[in-house]
Amino acid sequence: MPVDRFVFRSTHTIGAAAAEQDDSYLTECFVDTGILSILHNCEDHRCILVGRTGSGKSALIARLREENEHAIAIHPEALSLAYISNSNVIKFFAEAGVNLALFYRLLWRHIFVVEVLKERFGIDSEIQKQNFLTNIWNSITRNRKYEMALNYLEDWGDSFWQETDYRVKEVTSKLERDLQGAAEASIPSFGKLNFLAARKLTNEQKEEVIHRGQQVVNRIQIKELSASALYSGTSRPFL
Repeated sequence: MPVDRFVFRSTHTIGAAAAEQDDSYLTECFVDTGILSILHNCEDHRCILVGRTGSGKSALIARLREENEHAIAIHPEALSLAYISNSNVIKFFAEAGVNLALFYRLLWRHIFVVEVLKERFGIDSEIQKQNFLTNIWNSITRNRKYEMALNYLEDWGDSFWQETDYRVKEVTSKLERDLQGAAEASIPSFGKLNFLAARKLTNEQKEEVIHRGQQVVNRIQIKELSASALYSGTSRPFL
């Protein structure tokens, strides 16, 4: 019995190598296996998509964005992670023993909250940012939680319409300046801060660096930021 065969010619194509690049075939060939409805449901606690290479993660995300006008994508390569990992100041304090977990929590929450607020209120210029803050101030009741949130947004609002990597560098640079000041206060005569310098600290110096450095990290406005997330109606990604 003859077998039907299809011959691919040099001019044929069967789609792009990756789903996020396949504008021609993704919509036509996408098959929903039930996962897409889970991703659509913001009340579903299953919110992390895991799978091996080629299992369809990118296709699901592309389809989700296609079907949801206000879906937001933040790409890891836009987060300036190299800037953080190459920071000599942060390396110094991490090696000395300062717990920076609170800073990293603030950083990621800050990025996501600002992205959601930009999308929710269409903030892409200084004028729109000022209009947004003015309208919010005029419409809310004088609630301490809301005032904390708006004070936070005013402090960091200058970068609302900037790229994501700009905001990562902005928050990290502020922490670096504060930590630098803490180091100078701890050891006035100490030289350049880096990973190796932290290893040369005496036990007494290390205790002082940890004490002052941890004070800087603990002052991070995590409560104000949490209030900002709740006010914008975006609490789920930040639990």
